Amino acid sequence: MDSFFAKKELFANIGLQKEDIFFYSVTDSTNTRAREHFTLGAKVSPALFVADRQTAGRGTRERAFESELGGLYFSLLLPSEELDASRLTVMAAGAVYLSLVSFLGKRKNLFIKWVNDIYIGKKKIAGILSEKIDTAEGQAYIVGIGINLYGSPFSPEVEKIAASVETAAGVRIDREALLFKICSLLLSAKNKRGRKSLSKAYRRHSLRRGAEITVTDSRGLKREARVIGLGKDFSLRVRYSDTEVSSLVSGDISIRI
Repeated sequence: MDSFFAKKELFANIGLQKEDIFFYSVTDSTNTRAREHFTLGAKVSPALFVADRQTAGRGTRERAFESELGGLYFSLLLPSEELDASRLTVMAAGAVYLSLVSFLGKRKNLFIKWVNDIYIGKKKIAGILSEKIDTAEGQAYIVGIGINLYGSPFSPEVEKIAASVETAAGVRIDREALLFKICSLLLSAKNKRGRKSLSKAYRRHSLRRGAEITVTDSRGLKREARVIGLGKDFSLRVRYSDTEVSSLVSGDISIRI
């Protein structure tokens, strides 16, 4: 397998050994490759799976995630004791946000859309899918991250809501450098200081108070609401038009434009 990695050994500095990094020119899904790696009895240590292109990339609620050439698509396989699993998506979103800021600088229009997307302005540039693996041999977690980096074309439907970082911010980020930065921050969440930094980023840079959204529940019912803020458990507190206040721990939201 050819790889865009110039120096895999650099990743050993953050706990990813050369033999634990897998690259695919094309694969169905890096989350699938990570799950397969664990269920086939591989040693339980952090492992990284990266693809130039995915043919069956997935988002939440089994939505397709377009993964053509021009993006950064990867999954981290993590032993169950490596991270606080209940905050895995929060940690990942915080890591992606801070990593992008390190290349783009702070931008008012760069933010985290609850619970697992990164936006620049009105367009989604990244998504996160966290999954748990539970087998007779043990448990592990996968965090899959997809970032639209360069100007690859999207389908007409996706183009309405998504953009590449290069198009939205006018900056071309080195893919390997961004990958290293995200992995470094996410793996730092094994310690309290790292978790605090990522949690703080998530809170500070999520949807602003007063943002107008549409909430879709598990039955598909849609209701208009305004964001109040995040709860201690990172639930999204919203106020509906009838003044009812609710804390969302799951569900789907879209920003009203």
